Amino acid sequence: MPLAAAVTLLELCERGDARACKNCRASENFTCATHPPAACVFYDSFFMTLHTQPFKLYVFDADGTLRRSTVPGQPCPNKHGDWELIPGVRERLAEITWGPEGARFGVATNQGGVGLGYLTYATASALLVEMVVQAFGVAPPHGSIEICPHAPHWNCSCRKPKPEMLLRLMRRFRAAPEETLFVGDMERDEEAARRAGTHFTWAHDFFGWPEQTPSET
Repeated sequence: MPLAAAVTLLELCERGDARACKNCRASENFTCATHPPAACVFYDSFFMTLHTQPFKLYVFDADGTLRRSTVPGQPCPNKHGDWELIPGVRERLAEITWGPEGARFGVATNQGGVGLGYLTYATASALLVEMVVQAFGVAPPHGSIEICPHAPHWNCSCRKPKPEMLLRLMRRFRAAPEETLFVGDMERDEEAARRAGTHFTWAHDFFGWPEQTPSET
């Protein structure tokens, strides 16, 4: 079942589509009290389509999606050595063909620690470049990393859930919203995708992890 328009799992569930129901997803036979078994059996095919549909542009959140902090109580890295790639990220990304003959990728990340004085913009950028190299095996293409460096209370125009970083990446790579998938781990990521009109999927679904909710600064 290809996705014909931007849609979230919540919207599917509200329409009565059991392929989006978390209760169905958690059960062994994909059934729940809300949806009949006949509908629930389509869950696997839905997510198989999501994982294989050839989007033109894949945009990823950073913290909690591609990398995680190794410092207890610190959601985002402030210096080299403060982070690690989340297990399974490199292997999943290797399944996709990147470059002129395949798909493009970008990163859209809130780095509020810059505005709060925990690290400089240059350090935040260098850490993200290092992350991309480890995750994708190549240096990030020019303009592929979008950073919001502003503190959460600044009410800037780019901090997610505002869609500005996604819109910039789509313009830069000439990708339409229906050709773009945003992968994230926070409700603000889902909301940014909704406002930008792109497809969205949770990081734990895209990478095949147990469901989790890491925090992001």
